[in-house]
Amino acid sequence: MLIVHSALGYFVLLAIAYLSGRRTRSIPRKTIGVATVLQLLLAAILLQPAIRSLVFGLASDLTTLLKTTALTANESLLFSGVIGLYL
Repeated sequence: MLIVHSALGYFVLLAIAYLSGRRTRSIPRKTIGVATVLQLLLAAILLQPAIRSLVFGLASDLTTLLKTTALTANESLLFSGVIGLYL
């Protein structure tokens, strides 16, 4: 029942977006279809526990790497002038 409720909500949102658009004829139906398939594929992938833990683990590792790199860059920019005076 939860899947039916989610699917109904998704199609209601598509209908509202379609009806509220001024130029509904200019949006290709193929684009909407591809976007819907990609969204369903992403949901199916992320609902699998093994794949989900892998994806979020990689995102966590990337975040840690970016944080470390940013801190190193900030320290070198901040203290490069001070270090140059005493060397």
